Amino acid sequence: MNIVLQEHQPIAYQELSRTGIKIHDFPDRPDKSVYLGLTSDLRQQTVRASYYIGLSWLKEGECSVSVLPKINVDYLQMFMDCFYSDDNDIQDKLMQIYFIDFDKPCIRLENSPFEFTPFIIIHFLQLMKKLIKKGLKKGYILREENLKGKVKGKILFARQYKENLSIGRVENNYCRYQEYSEDCTENRILKKALLFVAHFLNNYDLVDSYGLQKLVQGMLPRFQNVSDISNIQEIRKFQINPFYREYARALKVAKLILRRFGYDIQTAQGDADKLLPPFWIDMPLLYELYVLNMLRNRFGNNIYYHIATRKDEIDFGKRDEHLIMDAKYVPDWDTEVNTEHIGQLARYARAPGIRRKLLGTDDDTIICNCLLLYPSIQGITSFEKENILREENVKDMGYLQFYKLGIKLPVSKIQKALI
Repeated sequence: MNIVLQEHQPIAYQELSRTGIKIHDFPDRPDKSVYLGLTSDLRQQTVRASYYIGLSWLKEGECSVSVLPKINVDYLQMFMDCFYSDDNDIQDKLMQIYFIDFDKPCIRLENSPFEFTPFIIIHFLQLMKKLIKKGLKKGYILREENLKGKVKGKILFARQYKENLSIGRVENNYCRYQEYSEDCTENRILKKALLFVAHFLNNYDLVDSYGLQKLVQGMLPRFQNVSDISNIQEIRKFQINPFYREYARALKVAKLILRRFGYDIQTAQGDADKLLPPFWIDMPLLYELYVLNMLRNRFGNNIYYHIATRKDEIDFGKRDEHLIMDAKYVPDWDTEVNTEHIGQLARYARAPGIRRKLLGTDDDTIICNCLLLYPSIQGITSFEKENILREENVKDMGYLQFYKLGIKLPVSKIQKALI
């Protein structure tokens, strides 16, 4: 049995009680690692979804829950827009947007509302695009070869006797040596994942509109000097070196893709999404990074990200406008006012540590402007003015120097939750 909810939708506990799950098993605060962030309300006897979407077991092997997006959004496009950015703040946090739990059994959904695999494929291809642009790394690899008339490295005497001396082939030397080459384990893992992706895309038409097949075909020739990797244990046991930043990111996602298909390329078919591992996507974080990308595209390093003190932390800041901004993944702001969010912004605007870092001064006569950024179908798709508060869609919220601005998100062209 699979229970389907939308973000922030409540369900009566009575509908869940037949699964044997107790209402106290659900936390009272959203925790994406526990039942997709579902929370309990003991007074109302309800369980409510949060803003984490995905798939999770409620009772392993018997009952699962799917949480779908509340608004019709193209998450792949949002994800890709973030990847086109070279901003390190965005790249560093992008891996935190989603999690796949391969340690738990997969969940079968005959009519899956999710297009899950394209999400990690786009992640992988965008990482590969940047990595290949900088050039494949080389590493020292061990080779064993029966050389004629020369010696490289050291002679393996046991193999030398068996392969050469015992049959009178005295001119040969069986040697082991190191070679500095692109044919290292890291590149072989990346190549294998790229071949899996190519096989998947050949059987999957939906994501072709993003130009992924053309992108893959342009990458594969760059690995012509890299051999195939056939030993699954070599992939599983390989330890990623965090020193090579771009490689560490790409290898983490490559291993996710290979695990997704069970290391068997024949399972990389278009209908693979009928059997899904438990996973979650942090929609508020994806929205936050999407907005950050919009801000940095227009204002560059004039946008501060996550200025923090011991108690407070703002999403974005802009010094020349004395502006504190908060990204709220709450579409209801078009018609409603959430006083809790206003109070939160007011506290940030009065925190001495926040003000000192943002304004560069201890002058307490300066009143900070506060702006709430929320998703709206009437919102903006880019920042046009030099000053954000001069954008046409900025609205006064009825409080001194408090404003709101809608952000228009890309709309999914399909009915499924495209993730």
